[in-house]
Amino acid sequence: MRWVLLELRSAMDSTQLIASRAALLRLDLRIVDTNFSSTVLFPNVNPNLFYKLVVRYDSNYFIQFKNRIKLPHTGELDLTLAGNIISFTSKTDLAFANSLFPQKDLVVCQDEPLIYLDQNLKNNGYYNLTLKVKSNVEHTIRDSGRIVIKTDKAGIYPLEIEYYCGTNYLSSSVGKVVVAEEIKGSIESTNKSNYCLLKFIPSAGTGPLTYQWSNGNTSDTASYSNGNYSLKVSDIYGCSEEFSGTCIVVDQEDLHNKKLLMNGTIIRDEIIFTSDAKQKIKSILLYNNLGNLILEQKHLSQKNINVAHLPSGLYYLQMETIDKKISVMKLVKGMDN
Repeated sequence: MRWVLLELRSAMDSTQLIASRAALLRLDLRIVDTNFSSTVLFPNVNPNLFYKLVVRYDSNYFIQFKNRIKLPHTGELDLTLAGNIISFTSKTDLAFANSLFPQKDLVVCQDEPLIYLDQNLKNNGYYNLTLKVKSNVEHTIRDSGRIVIKTDKAGIYPLEIEYYCGTNYLSSSVGKVVVAEEIKGSIESTNKSNYCLLKFIPSAGTGPLTYQWSNGNTSDTASYSNGNYSLKVSDIYGCSEEFSGTCIVVDQEDLHNKKLLMNGTIIRDEIIFTSDAKQKIKSILLYNNLGNLILEQKHLSQKNINVAHLPSGLYYLQMETIDKKISVMKLVKGMDN
């Protein structure tokens, strides 16, 4: 049997210590109160809130970390340790001073930092960390309680961390840092009679990928009517990227709208457009064939827009008058424009 320290911390901020209690760890890994009762009491806890729990051997080491727990209104904690079950991910905001690699590798999303942080340890100066990255991973040691790892190159990198208390060497841990490949891809849009059929085409990323469209769809395809859309794509490690665009539904009535008397053509890298004198143009929007907005002009004084910088292909031109009438038409920029 040995002494341990139980720390109850805020579930929103692990640096905020709510309460701490001394306890005893029995040989059967059951934690009991110092009076040998079967539970440890934390009075005045809120039974409706979640907490983080840290079980420490001493000020330098802790053997267990639980991210979300609730205590009953009595404040009694009944806990049996199932061995060393420390977990560590890029979302964890507590650093582990004994072993960062008990079960699995650390994962870093490409171009995003992984931060080790224990503000409580840093403020009390309990230990110093020396980080040795045997690769080209960019790393920065901020102070004794904070380490940042960041790289813009996907891959698996060996990592060694040595632990010191003051100048005294304690131990070291060896593991790997997995830098997840950045998710890349494009959204293909197929124009139907009254909606856009969208499909995400991945070109990079570690699958299987999961999808969350702004309309609630969770597959790689979704249907939208006129308007903006967004898509969050996540990989197997939990890294994610956001994609967005605009759906424009174009039918024959839109293409031959006689009410606005507008016309648009591309001549020598310029869009030339005309309108009835009574119908003043408020805005011009130009979309590519994927529905992405690539050009916007408001309150135009001239009657042409230069598009020399745009590649050849199919475009959609949307013109709106000051009385909120809208006309949409197809424009094709050829190789000779």
